[in-house]
Amino acid sequence: MAAEDWPMKEDRIAQTEFVSSFKAASSVYSNSHELPEILNVFQAIAEPLRTRFQYHFTSKRATNRLDKPEWALQHVLALAEQYEGFMANFVQPLLSEALPARGLVASHEFIHALLPMVTTKLQDNTSRLLEDKQLLTYTIAEVKRFDDTMRENFGLCSREGSYWKGVCNEILTKEVFEAWLTSEEDFSMERYHAIMDGVDVFEIVPDTEESTGEIAPNPSASRIIDLFEAMTKTFTPLEDLSQRRKFTQSIQVALLDTYRSRIVSSTDAFEALTSGFSGGFPTTDVAGNSGLQRLCRQLSGVSNVLSRLMDWVNDPYYVAIDDPDTHESCFDRQIQDYTLLKRRIETLIVNHLSNELTQDLRNYTRLQDWASSESQVATIAANSHTSSQLIRFYESIDSMFGYLATVASTVLIHRLYISLGQELDQVIYDSIIKRNEFSRRGALQLKRDILQMWWTFSPYVARPEAGMRSVAESLALLSDGKDSQEAAVLREVEIALDEKTRLSHSTRVEMLEAAGIVTMAPQALFRPAIIRV
Repeated sequence: MAAEDWPMKEDRIAQTEFVSSFKAASSVYSNSHELPEILNVFQAIAEPLRTRFQYHFTSKRATNRLDKPEWALQHVLALAEQYEGFMANFVQPLLSEALPARGLVASHEFIHALLPMVTTKLQDNTSRLLEDKQLLTYTIAEVKRFDDTMRENFGLCSREGSYWKGVCNEILTKEVFEAWLTSEEDFSMERYHAIMDGVDVFEIVPDTEESTGEIAPNPSASRIIDLFEAMTKTFTPLEDLSQRRKFTQSIQVALLDTYRSRIVSSTDAFEALTSGFSGGFPTTDVAGNSGLQRLCRQLSGVSNVLSRLMDWVNDPYYVAIDDPDTHESCFDRQIQDYTLLKRRIETLIVNHLSNELTQDLRNYTRLQDWASSESQVATIAANSHTSSQLIRFYESIDSMFGYLATVASTVLIHRLYISLGQELDQVIYDSIIKRNEFSRRGALQLKRDILQMWWTFSPYVARPEAGMRSVAESLALLSDGKDSQEAAVLREVEIALDEKTRLSHSTRVEMLEAAGIVTMAPQALFRPAIIRV
């Protein structure tokens, strides 16, 4: 090729003996079963370009700088682009004619002939790069970008279309990998602490476009997810599955565990402040809406990271590094830990809502004159829709569930309400309905109060009465039977509950279910007495 004055312009090449020289150099492989990694003809084509590369990037010239690896890499990319058309239009027909059965791509063969000079330069710099981990990380990032550009811009692959592993994997020896891993570990923890030190990092941002899960994300969750995915891109070039697995365990799993531990500490602190054994009184930070918001901030972090974890565990990239013996995912333990923490926080939210609302119900549950027709209860029943003792209770519902509606999905709110409804159901049933007899006015007042309660919940949950079955069924039993249809239902209930009737247990259950009584077993059910005064 030197004799042909290569490299030169295409029009001059066409006038030389390049064609005959290329065919002669290629014909030696016509009967070969295997081809060398780099064909001699492309070695010859690349030789003068390699000499120029060494002059600029391996000598003492100013262009040979350890801290500017991109200069050498960009030079090779420029060569690939400069001769891409020549390889496709002029060399490709010659190559296809000389080796028709091989399916070789001239531009790819040319690039593969250029790559050894890049690999050699980088390997020669290894000892110095290991002394500066930051520069090592930077160099690997630039090499990765170089590999990506080769794949994306030139479609570079190995022969027969197989995946090209890239220059990055050739320079990642065990020593280089360990040094790079340590550097990335330090970087990820620095970024983590920078995220956690941010202002209002756990404050939930309601109604964001990112809010596709059960609860809107807070900045900490969003940034941890971004950092996790950035680290994924960082080690994407790793073809060695053991290296990829170690990278995941050392950096990404550690990141997930550290973030979870932070939220666990906050959850523990909340429990300590609200526990009766804390030795002090709960502060305003953990009472009412403030306490609810605090718990929701914790739930936001856990829930949103867990949601993405469920996506990552099914990603083919991570499936490839599942444990080969047990086939367990590399994130199975984290999914379990995050799931348990999510359930714990949801339970704390339900307990918090229950404690706050039960406290507001205290005066209401202490009323004892439900049987009187001339009491304050009876007066309210005649002139008002609700008992005054419930005003604060209704306000608390609107306050706390109003907040939940801005940050949580209807699915999450419904799940929380189902558990809360059961708590309220038990309080009202045990403290009021089972302990009292009712006049018609008392029964009417209780019904009005409960209906108002459900109406207050209704903007936030569908069919709130479904969460309070014992109370709902008791309201039906508290009817005075004036309505003919109600009277018929009550007669069926009386028969089902009458121990003197010779009915099987299953028959009693069927009769009660037909009357709408499905929650309580016959032996545990009684009909609240209506005192006709």
